[in-house]
Amino acid sequence: MCGTEFSNNWDYGVCGVDGSGPIGDVFYTPIDRNGKEGKEKSCYSFDFARWAVREVNAQEPLKPGDQVVMHTCYESRKEKYKDKVWTVESEPWDLCGSEVVRLEGYSGGFATEYLKRV
Repeated sequence: MCGTEFSNNWDYGVCGVDGSGPIGDVFYTPIDRNGKEGKEKSCYSFDFARWAVREVNAQEPLKPGDQVVMHTCYESRKEKYKDKVWTVESEPWDLCGSEVVRLEGYSGGFATEYLKRV
C-alpha cells in the first residue's frame, strides 16, 4: 500500500504497479454471491479501493425478517421511501443478473446492492 496517497476521509492508499503513485482506471469483473460474473466495469482507482475496503466487511446475505433501508438509488431519494424501514420477505434470487429480494409492501424484487441492514 502506498503511504503517500491518502485522502482526508480514507485510511488507505492505492499504488501504481511499481509502488510509486496512484493508478488511473481500474477494470474489474463483478461477481455476485452465487459466483455469476457480470459485465466488465471500470472506475477510478480510489473509488475501487473504497469499494474493496467495503467488500472486506460486506454484510451477510439478506434473509426473510431482516430490516433494511434503501440507499444510493432513485427510490431512496423519493419522499415516499426516504428513511423507510422495510422487512425482507424472501431469500435473495437472481433477476437478470442482479441479486434481488421481495420487500413487504413493495411490488416486485428489489436489488440487494441498494439495501442496507438496520
